[in-house]
Amino acid sequence: MTLSKSQIRHHQPESTLTLSLMWKMRTYFVLILTPILLLPILFSFPQSQNEAKCGYCVGIMAIYWVMEVLPLAVTALLPMVLYPLLGLMTSDDVAQMYLPDTSFLFIGGLLVAVAVQKCKLHNRVALFVLTVVPPQPCCMWISNTATTALMVPIVNSVIIELAKSNRRNEFNVRFYGYKDALASEPLVEDKHNENSDGRRKSIGTLSMRDPAEILNEDEYYIAKGLLISVAFAANIGGAGTITGTPSNLVLMGQIKEIFPLADTGINFISWMVFAVPLVTTCLFTTWLTLILIFFRKASKGHRTIKNKLRQKYDELPSLSFAEIGVSVCFLMLLTLWIARDPHIVPGFGTNFKKGYVTDATSAMLVAIILFAIPNQKPDLSGKSVKNIGTLLDWKTVQAKFPWSVVLLLGGGFAMAAGVKESNLSYRVGEVMQSLQMFSVDVIMAICIFITVFLTNICSNTVTASIFIPIVAELAKSLEIHPLYFMIPTALASSMAFTLPVATPPNAIVFASGLLRVKDMLLAGILATIQCGLLAILFMMTWGTREGTTTIEQHMRSVGVHEHTFTLPEEEENVTEVSSEICAVDIVVNSDLYNYTLHYRLSGKRFLLSGLRGQRNVSYKNQPGMRFNELKNLSSRPHFNCDFDLIQSDILGNSEGSVSDGDHGFPKAIHMPISAQNYFIAPNRIFHLDLKGAAPKMDYLLKLVPFIKQIGATGIMIEYEDMFPFAGKLSGVKAGNAYTLDELRRFLRVIQTQNLDIIPLVQTVGHLEYILKYPNFSKYREEERYPQVICLTDEGAVDLVQEALRQILNLHKNFAMKYFHIGADEVFQIGRCEKDRSYMVNNNVDTEFLLLKHIARIAKFVKAQVPEKKIHVLIWHDMLVNLQVQNVLRHGLSKLVEPVVWNYMENLDDQLLPDFWQRLSSMFSYVWGASAYKVEFAKTQNNMELMFCADGPDQYASNVQHYLNNHISWLKQMNEHHSKFKQFRGIIVTGWQRFDHFAIICEIIPVGLLSAAVNMAVLKNGQYDSEGVHIFYAVQTLRSTINSVEEQVFNDYQVRGWIARFNEKHLYTQAWYLDQVLYKVKSFLREMEVCEQNIRTEMQTVFYNDTVAEFVYVYVKPTLKRLEELSQRIDKLSELRVFPRRPFAVQEF
Repeated sequence: MTLSKSQIRHHQPESTLTLSLMWKMRTYFVLILTPILLLPILFSFPQSQNEAKCGYCVGIMAIYWVMEVLPLAVTALLPMVLYPLLGLMTSDDVAQMYLPDTSFLFIGGLLVAVAVQKCKLHNRVALFVLTVVPPQPCCMWISNTATTALMVPIVNSVIIELAKSNRRNEFNVRFYGYKDALASEPLVEDKHNENSDGRRKSIGTLSMRDPAEILNEDEYYIAKGLLISVAFAANIGGAGTITGTPSNLVLMGQIKEIFPLADTGINFISWMVFAVPLVTTCLFTTWLTLILIFFRKASKGHRTIKNKLRQKYDELPSLSFAEIGVSVCFLMLLTLWIARDPHIVPGFGTNFKKGYVTDATSAMLVAIILFAIPNQKPDLSGKSVKNIGTLLDWKTVQAKFPWSVVLLLGGGFAMAAGVKESNLSYRVGEVMQSLQMFSVDVIMAICIFITVFLTNICSNTVTASIFIPIVAELAKSLEIHPLYFMIPTALASSMAFTLPVATPPNAIVFASGLLRVKDMLLAGILATIQCGLLAILFMMTWGTREGTTTIEQHMRSVGVHEHTFTLPEEEENVTEVSSEICAVDIVVNSDLYNYTLHYRLSGKRFLLSGLRGQRNVSYKNQPGMRFNELKNLSSRPHFNCDFDLIQSDILGNSEGSVSDGDHGFPKAIHMPISAQNYFIAPNRIFHLDLKGAAPKMDYLLKLVPFIKQIGATGIMIEYEDMFPFAGKLSGVKAGNAYTLDELRRFLRVIQTQNLDIIPLVQTVGHLEYILKYPNFSKYREEERYPQVICLTDEGAVDLVQEALRQILNLHKNFAMKYFHIGADEVFQIGRCEKDRSYMVNNNVDTEFLLLKHIARIAKFVKAQVPEKKIHVLIWHDMLVNLQVQNVLRHGLSKLVEPVVWNYMENLDDQLLPDFWQRLSSMFSYVWGASAYKVEFAKTQNNMELMFCADGPDQYASNVQHYLNNHISWLKQMNEHHSKFKQFRGIIVTGWQRFDHFAIICEIIPVGLLSAAVNMAVLKNGQYDSEGVHIFYAVQTLRSTINSVEEQVFNDYQVRGWIARFNEKHLYTQAWYLDQVLYKVKSFLREMEVCEQNIRTEMQTVFYNDTVAEFVYVYVKPTLKRLEELSQRIDKLSELRVFPRRPFAVQEF
């Protein structure tokens, strides 16, 4: 009796049916249960809500990708839904991540591949290459997916011909549908191994017939070996160029996120110099493995295969016009990629603005050309009127372009952006710091093996998207060059040989139906192990010798940390300098990257200048990314120097100093103290004032690594009207205010440098940028002064809270522990009608109004971002003279932390012990605030500047004054920090305008030298800055103006012979006129050169209105006086007849 299938199912045990049903429904279980089971992540980390939210999203995406419950491209769209819903990123920000520059590089390369396939050029190239060499070189130029797609049909024909030749006429062309299945020459992954719903077919559902029915044993081994060799060669060969595999493109996208400013040196040609030797070696060892497994019994088929390939190549028609056109475009693309920045000689990219033209530009240019060139030779006679197509048309693109891969790449970039935006990557790096017990090479090997394992069970693109950001953060947390982990991780993600699901090439060959999983497993495990070991070996040898970046560029991108130095063998390069301070002074020229290094050995200090080419530095006492300049450390003794205070080559007239010959730096400062004997503030915050003279965003992005480099631990940002306020405050933003996207990019760069971000928003006084407008004048404390808000006016308070709300909304997605609410110099309180009425009705004074307002604002700030537990900072000057019990009664001791600001050279005269004792009775935590530029105060009679030569009209820094201020601060902190639970740190302030209405003063680049030396006093650091030439230009201006005053306007010849009396009576000595005129003309030329230099240098950093204002205020007055004097002299020089004395009395 024969049972039907339904009867068989009916007689099966119920448990078996249930398990079978559950297995069939597993996709839906995973789809629904994953978000539910991962929900605890959202509530397990209340102190890190953004990190938890991002971890939740990444967990869902990773499981969906690995289990393939949705098509890979659909899963890649999840950030577009989850990130906005969870408040991690706006939809607009997420959307922009799906098509970055790297995606267009991939799109351009694939469009060229589609054109190659359309004109069937790939058949000609593949057959020619196969008659000479294996297929791997083609895969380096075209994506590995496209290469596999064009190779498989050719391999298919070879297998059929082999079987035919062995069986003569017995072989049936049907070949179990094998030939027909591949006849369409599909291009990409989702055309090969997916169901109609877009999911990949499971291995068990692929069409399989017993090969023994068709092929004998030798033929079967040859067929399997050929197909597997195509997939393996495509996977390995694709790693040879940037565009060869999506994993490399993921790497390039992540590099642009992690190194937004530095030129890492990775381009098309430099990648090939590094990767091709590894690819070649892997291909050779893999070839040997496949020979041993599949071809040891197949010697009889070799000649048949070779003859078949030659026959098919000979049968090809002559080159068509379309093939020639596509070949030319293909070669043009390769030439553009290589010639953009070949490093050996300057590339064509140097003719454009830096960073504007990339490899994606070249790829899209060639892709567009393909749509314009005809695919047939034009008939110039005009006899033919038939329609002529183009080398590439949109219909072909729609049919064959792999849009799913583009979305998959974009999803990886979007996921990585969320990881970075939420600070999750930083947390992951912190967790993985336990790996620091291992050597760098061991950690790199661990990264490779983990990646290799995962890439063999899920998509290589997915693996790269998840793991490259993680290993980058791991490297940064261990203070190792990130590329030393990122590059091998990208390479390892291409070493996916064991399963069909790992890469598109694997899926393409498996879809033929000729291979079984065990066939790929046997060869794939061996290939994976040997390629993984080779990758480790190459990274430790060739990779570090031909690395694609330099230690100098890494220092600029992530900041300079502790180093180990070795004495050079060349004695003439060593100069002994007497000093008791062990110091490192790294002076970086942004063009040449020349270093000057100081260190102490046996009580003496030595100078090494021009480090380029010297092999004597290791990064953080570990080999890290040991580039060609930094090899062979173990061959010579090295000496560690835990440096105290850096000596910066800034100020002059010090004995035993060293000057930089390239830029003419003045002599070095000799510090009168040692850091070992003084309290060093744990937080050193650089104040960035953007109001009224805000630099261009490009400059700010370049400034951040310098701020980290000189020793800062955070940046305090004061926006004022440069913030892009919206809603009721939209009218207060400046016409050139930054955009939110610009600020997000800026904050990401700060966070990448692991710097704290402290926003500063004035909340009581210094609100001119809001109160100056007529529609807000009603909220002033005093109508005449647009400085202070009326503290009891709810409309005024609402304005302040709205400003806080908008700035907090931007910053809450970034690392933020502190928030500064200003509140200094509140000169008017209790003068508006509502304040006076409130004080009368409630019997309170102005002190109560101020304390009540500050407490309210501090609570508001904390309530906006409760998960971050923000510490609110406030300037001290309005609190210090209040009654202690009143401060405590309003709870300010727990709500705010005072920042004591004082810019005097001798703080002992101002910050007396009683002051600190009184402050400690109110607050447990305290900060200090020094200045590196633009601060002044007058004596009580306002006759002279008491503790600073600078003022609101100063355009150049008095570095010596600020140095003395910081030395005095060190002494104050050392003596009084024990009075508090913690002396949090010091904020190094510097304004570009004294207040909103003041004229422009010391612009940021001018003060950076001062900032560098004063940060060095607080903590060791070094000096370099973008825009440093502005400093030199301004210093030259100042020196020239001083010379003009001394040598022209105060010269006795001018006073004696060109006085107004002489002009009035046409009475002077011509010989003296000539002497003065010569000097005037010379200084006129010097001033004109100064003006031109200042305009040229400032325009690289500032907008035109700032440049014009600076020139108008500081250059033009002296120029005008010189021009006027020159005209007066010219007029007097025309005299040939002179009047008789005495002059008429009435003329006086």
